[in-house]
Amino acid sequence: MKKISARAYFMKKTFDVFIIGLLMVLLLLIWTLYKGPISVPFLKPYIVQALNYDENDYQVDIGDVSIELVRSIQPLRVTANNIRLKKNDDSMNISAPKLYLSFSLRALMKGIVAPSIITLNNPTVYAFASYGIEQEHQNEVNKKKLEYYIARIKEMLDHYNSEDKEYPESYINNITIKGGEVEFHEVDFGRKWILSDMNFEFNRNLINMELNANALVNINEKIASIGFEGEYHAANDKLDMEIYFSDLILSDIFSTLNETTEDNLFSVMSIEVPVNGKIDTTLALAEVLQHPAEAGDYIDSTVEKINFEIDSGHGMITFEGEEKYNYEIDEMQLTGQLIGGIDELQIENAEFKLGGQKALVSFHASGLESYYLEQSLQDVAARFNARIEEFPLSEL
Repeated sequence: MKKISARAYFMKKTFDVFIIGLLMVLLLLIWTLYKGPISVPFLKPYIVQALNYDENDYQVDIGDVSIELVRSIQPLRVTANNIRLKKNDDSMNISAPKLYLSFSLRALMKGIVAPSIITLNNPTVYAFASYGIEQEHQNEVNKKKLEYYIARIKEMLDHYNSEDKEYPESYINNITIKGGEVEFHEVDFGRKWILSDMNFEFNRNLINMELNANALVNINEKIASIGFEGEYHAANDKLDMEIYFSDLILSDIFSTLNETTEDNLFSVMSIEVPVNGKIDTTLALAEVLQHPAEAGDYIDSTVEKINFEIDSGHGMITFEGEEKYNYEIDEMQLTGQLIGGIDELQIENAEFKLGGQKALVSFHASGLESYYLEQSLQDVAARFNARIEEFPLSEL
């Protein structure tokens, strides 16, 4: 047997002792974590930096910080208690009793403190949107809103899909929000939307990013459910979306959206019909993201398709003018699409049951893009066809 030198023997034994000591410390840490979370206050500034990379955007305040043992793929989890995050322009304020996160090793290797996974449980969110609508240009409401939201999408993609990974958001692989309570204020209209039991999830995959959200919405003291599924493909700048909803009362939606306008169709018409349905759309964002301030000029090239399916239960349509007319709807099923961007609406052979009578209805409308952007009816044209299968002579 080959003899080793005293120096090599000493180094080998020292290394063995070091490994044994390290394992003992690790086992002690695991045993301590098994009994409960361990306070790690020295991580607090790193969490603040991870959540607030650019201090010009947010103010972050957190309470105690600890690490705990969990049964998952990532067994160690950093927990921050009593988190408060506020945008400096007051457009968003988030508070939550607990935030869970893990740090991105890729970011740390580049000297950037960034989260990889973020989880918020039961947060309260206040969000404020100001579209910059001038009083003398009220007809440009939708145009301004479109520009605002395209700018927000561009800002998100610039940060979350940065090619050179200069933003910490570029390292986030998952964001999960459970049981959120949201108040969304449209400042220009003094309008408030209340969402409860909101669940949200963002996932970064190899070739795409996914967004999923669902919540209960309170409209005129009536509860409906809404949801959203989106998939962004960075290779071609396309966004596939599906929006779904149930138990929405159409009159409540239209009255809320038109509450700032004194004269509108829905001031004399009421549609007390609960509807369920979904809307599928594909958006090509490459051009419009380069010109968010002129988003309205790129609707035709941005909207590749909008298909929708809607069904309803029992309800009533009422017209109120000099006289009042009630039309009972037993049920309704229709599918349709918007083509030419959003300029033309097509609904073919929608099935209606009104007062026991079955009818097939087709509806075509054009000129909707100018109506949406300018609230002008000048170019709007519509065609309506109905076929009733039975109509008793006694009701003529």
